[in-house]
Amino acid sequence: MTQWDDFDCTLATALSELPPSEETVRDVTPWRTAMDQIILGLCLTCFTLNGWYLQYILPAVGSLLIYFGFRTLRQSNCWFRRAWYISTCKVILLYISMVLDATPFADAIPIGWMVPSIAMTFALFLCFHLGLTQAAREVDQTPQRRPALWATVWYAVLVLMALFVPDIRWLGVIPSLVAFVCIIRSMLYVKEELENWGYAVRAAPVKIGCGWFSALYLASLLLAVLLTAAASNHIAMPSCEQVFDSSETAAIQVKLQGLGFPEDLLDRLPDEELLRLEDAYYCSVHRDGGEAEAGSKKGVKAIRFDTVYVQTAPHTIRVYEFFNFQEDILRSNFRTMTMLEPTRSAQVSDITGGLTWTMNGTAYRSQLPISRQAYESMFFGSSTLSSAIFSYPFFSEDRAGYMAYTSYEEDDVNLTCSVLRAYLTTYRNFYPYGKLTTDTFQTDWYAQSYSTFVFFRES
Repeated sequence: MTQWDDFDCTLATALSELPPSEETVRDVTPWRTAMDQIILGLCLTCFTLNGWYLQYILPAVGSLLIYFGFRTLRQSNCWFRRAWYISTCKVILLYISMVLDATPFADAIPIGWMVPSIAMTFALFLCFHLGLTQAAREVDQTPQRRPALWATVWYAVLVLMALFVPDIRWLGVIPSLVAFVCIIRSMLYVKEELENWGYAVRAAPVKIGCGWFSALYLASLLLAVLLTAAASNHIAMPSCEQVFDSSETAAIQVKLQGLGFPEDLLDRLPDEELLRLEDAYYCSVHRDGGEAEAGSKKGVKAIRFDTVYVQTAPHTIRVYEFFNFQEDILRSNFRTMTMLEPTRSAQVSDITGGLTWTMNGTAYRSQLPISRQAYESMFFGSSTLSSAIFSYPFFSEDRAGYMAYTSYEEDDVNLTCSVLRAYLTTYRNFYPYGKLTTDTFQTDWYAQSYSTFVFFRES
């Protein structure tokens, strides 16, 4: 039902005589609705709330309201038409920027992306001011207030504060908020002033109503953001079918099983890894992470840790940190980071890792890409640790993996330890896209394993 249909219904049901009163005409005129949309849209786009994604939802809704308001007024005068063009560009720019925020490229052009948005906001306020002035001139009146012009000055002050005094906090927020409230009140006053002077418009014809347009815009934006975020947070891993019972390493497997290396964990190791254990003579196994698991409740519940120490020389051990996802949780389809922290006194070398999973009953494996990530320890300060960032394929099962390294102690030490941490994508870095944080106070999905090893010495 269009606005003019509403007008006809109002005439038929609410009036006992014709012509209708000025109040009734004002209640249904497109001018009132358009101005209300523009003013509310400015409120939603100029101030945002950080929480529950309102910093994205409110500007999206606000930019649509501004667009609808100027779309209605675009045939009233040339300035409202230009404001409609600018509001169209802002809606498109907002759409692109919100999708871009779901990708790793969001931080690549932060300044260049903001410049056109700020420029369009200035132009929108100025066109709004000139449009109101032209509207008053058409009814041979002169508005006593210039709220849109003051809004331009107010926005300029906000931009300068953001550039030169970014940490002003409440000292600048409260005065700017008070000024904005005064500007909005002035806009409402000008709207009522123009109505009293008899200014009225006929809504410009449209092909798609506000309701359908909003539904299509917001639904497509949500779908685009979710698909882009899912694609950006999923890391495609090269894989190959897992081969069991290799004749080349069969003897080594039998030897390791005799030392106590669990068979189910041995099956996860490729042949090149088993060859590193050809000289093994002692094995220490810590299953289920022992009693040293730590992290979030969900993280500890969903990830099982197993650690195996294999001594290959008097001062040398090969450490295997195994992890296994106990649940087919959705988060493991997205970015997961594992991070090793060996004994700091040891010389660590030959760091490797791998993933295993099944799909449609077939076992697959993939090599882990080892990198270096900064880590801030509460006790030891900053350091750079070996880590791997990966994702499991969608619809996979039996998701598991390991990280391994060789540790050499020059001194005749007796005790060494090993830590494996796991961080999964959370809502904080799923959208907008962000790096996986290693700060346990900033993540809600984290787990770790800690174990120790006593070197074997022959009597």
